[in-house]
Amino acid sequence: MPVLGQMPKFCDYVTECLTSSVTLNKGVETIKTKTVHLNSWVKHLGETRLNDITKPMLMAFREKRLKEVEPSTVNGAMPCLNNVLNYAREAGYLQRLPTENFKPLKVIKPKKRLVPVESMKQICDVAME
Repeated sequence: MPVLGQMPKFCDYVTECLTSSVTLNKGVETIKTKTVHLNSWVKHLGETRLNDITKPMLMAFREKRLKEVEPSTVNGAMPCLNNVLNYAREAGYLQRLPTENFKPLKVIKPKKRLVPVESMKQICDVAME
């Protein structure tokens, strides 16, 4: 059954999620990371009602964040948003998530550079002295 009454604002609902027992049972670093990502979402979506969040809004967030951080960081913000939206769906506020079929950004990981054998020998020789 859908919840009756006015739909919560995203910023208020994030606060509710961050103070929920589900979140508070997570590790300190997880909560810290989640809070940082959700604060960037709040900065972007702010007073928007949960049911008014659209894919174009998510795309705009992604484009804006890409100017500030790496693609992998932007991808890391999506599960945090999904957690909030899933929490809202479980509470009966949403029927469908605006993040459905939302693909992550392609991340090109730099190849690890190995130390050449000659350099390694030099390092070992110096260490032995």
